[in-house]
Amino acid sequence: GRSSARAAAQARRQYRLRALSGLDEAERLARASGALEWRAADGQAEFVLPGGGEEGAALLKAFVEAGVKVSWFGEFGGSIQESYLALMGKEPSR
Repeated sequence: GRSSARAAAQARRQYRLRALSGLDEAERLARASGALEWRAADGQAEFVLPGGGEEGAALLKAFVEAGVKVSWFGEFGGSIQESYLALMGKEPSR
């Protein structure tokens, strides 16, 4: 219903991007898509993107199509284990 659509519109997800090149272009694309709180250093960036998984998938597609050499892209900020593994530079096993 209407309340679930409103909740989805207000959703915000945190993402992490690692790129071999093109991080400046990735920032431009992310900000054009409404990304907030962009922080980048050493070939990786973290940002908040309004919306849900569809918005994240569309942004990843835009990165690749624009020539950003993405080595890793995904949501973070979930479990303590995921946060720890991210700090250690490892991806959680799925």
